[in-house]
Amino acid sequence: MLGIVFSVILFGFSFSQAESATGITTFSVDTIISTDAVINAGEVWVINPGVTVTIDSGVTVTNSGTITNLGILDNVGTLENLGTIDDSYQVFNFGTLNNRGTLTLDDLFTDYNYGSLNNYGTLDFSNDIFNFDTLANFSNLVSHSAYIVNYCGSIVSGIPDIVHVEYACDTDGDGVYDSLEDLNLNGILTDDDTDSDSTPNYLDTDDDGDGISTLDENGFVCDYPTFCNFPDADLNGIPDYLDASTPQTCAAGFELDSSNQCVDIDECAIGNACPINTMCVNTIGSFSCTSLDADNDGIVDELDNCPFTTNSDQSDIDGDGIGDVCDIDFDFINALFAQIQSLLDNQVTCATGTTLNVATNQCEADQILQISCGTGTILQGSECIPDPSLQITCGAGTLLDVPTNQCVLESGVQSTEGNVISEDTTFNLKIQNGETWTITNGATLTGNIKVIDGTLILEDNCTVFGNINSEGNNPVSIDSCTVTGNVKVDGGSLDVTGSTVKGNINAKNANGVTLTSNPETFEKNLRVEGSTDVTIIGNSVAENLRVKTSTNVAIDGNTAKSILALTSSNVEVNTNTAQKSIQVNGNDIVVITDNHTGKNLSVKNNSQCTHSGNTADGKIRIKDCTEALPPNPTPGI
Repeated sequence: MLGIVFSVILFGFSFSQAESATGITTFSVDTIISTDAVINAGEVWVINPGVTVTIDSGVTVTNSGTITNLGILDNVGTLENLGTIDDSYQVFNFGTLNNRGTLTLDDLFTDYNYGSLNNYGTLDFSNDIFNFDTLANFSNLVSHSAYIVNYCGSIVSGIPDIVHVEYACDTDGDGVYDSLEDLNLNGILTDDDTDSDSTPNYLDTDDDGDGISTLDENGFVCDYPTFCNFPDADLNGIPDYLDASTPQTCAAGFELDSSNQCVDIDECAIGNACPINTMCVNTIGSFSCTSLDADNDGIVDELDNCPFTTNSDQSDIDGDGIGDVCDIDFDFINALFAQIQSLLDNQVTCATGTTLNVATNQCEADQILQISCGTGTILQGSECIPDPSLQITCGAGTLLDVPTNQCVLESGVQSTEGNVISEDTTFNLKIQNGETWTITNGATLTGNIKVIDGTLILEDNCTVFGNINSEGNNPVSIDSCTVTGNVKVDGGSLDVTGSTVKGNINAKNANGVTLTSNPETFEKNLRVEGSTDVTIIGNSVAENLRVKTSTNVAIDGNTAKSILALTSSNVEVNTNTAQKSIQVNGNDIVVITDNHTGKNLSVKNNSQCTHSGNTADGKIRIKDCTEALPPNPTPGI
């Protein structure tokens, strides 16, 4: 009779929804209980598999009988249990659940407490209980090797030692659980302060105060609240993130920069890296020396017996190792005088209109040597000189070629056209004085590029074998090109589209960072810090993608090992995929939707935060972030 009253008066569902036998009410479809209800002693509620019964907000259900749950029991109001609740699937508590009888959670799935769970009777659980708010035990708690996992909630009292409590809270978001921040193991977090900066470790993102964040020193987020194998570079038994004396070491060919990061050494800029008459070419972690041919006679300088004067025949009459064309020692002069004396001894007197051919010692008819000068030059004697009326002024790095009256590049300066490099060339490019340089037409530049004051444009399938470093308010644009080294921008703007970067990308203090549609792009790390208007869409990052202390940030449709959005404002993190983890911590005005991570998703300490549709193969930790609850909660919320 009780089941009939509930069906018609309290719930408003038909007998096809909740079938009643004597003292038994069976729920076969999803049901919302919207008015107070009482289950008397001897009466039974049965929730069938696949069915969700929700106790609505403000509603109290008092059970003195038995609730057998084979589906999902979702409490948003108050559930007072004086009898027996036997749960075989899953319970979600968003309101108040007071157990004064027997509550058996013999679950296939984890049970979730987002409200207040108070045990005054017997609480017997065989699967984990995830606590996000308040859990209190005042009586008998039985665990069958299951855990109580406390996600920054409150466990008031009464948890026996035999029940394992795992504290899965990371208050400062530094990748180390609060339970591991209790170094002296006294259960008090506020007295553990490694760097004595008055900020306890569980609130300090740089525990040892060495200027390197705890997350960067460890290189990963700890997934185990009780233990993690943290790096210890000097093997002194103290993890690096707690050891300010740990030296940062770099591989050969690299050195520490001001931010304690390993960067490539430009050996060519140091000098004396290569022998004389060779050119130094810097590469990532190393350098190479290329032989030069200063006089362009086809003989490299170190083998040329006259390296600065063309002499492809390498003639050396006196055999002293110095080519005849540049040999002025007495041996050569004596040999030359001997040849002249021989000619004089056999001299032939030629008639008017003929001239002696010294090589043949024969008289030949005179020939008038006609010299043809180029446009803008005039003949003076036997030489072409610039036409004074058409004098040309050449720019920096060029000089006037007199025969053609054209400006040509000085020796060692690569061929360009109006600061445009369209052919393969080798040299280090420095951009200053407001210049604009463009590398295009599939050209390859072997060397480093440094932008001091100007604009750099890479386009049309070009390649740079070296590093790009821009310091100051300089625009840098890379479109459909490849950079084999690092790209570093401090100030100005950075735009990378459809390109590949094999080193790290670091953008700091930039006013506009746009990285879009780069499906085979960044083979190392992508870091953006202190910048505005940051758009990172549709990229593939082999290592970590991190945006910190920036404004107006869009991180959409990217893949990476880890994705981090930290202490920024106006942040969108949508439809990204991370192999390891996604962290969105300490931001202001943030939206996180439809992301997936192969391990953990952490969303903490954000303000004005909304999220939806995010998934993870590991754990999802979301705090201080709003999501409209679906009508039927599902596992993994």
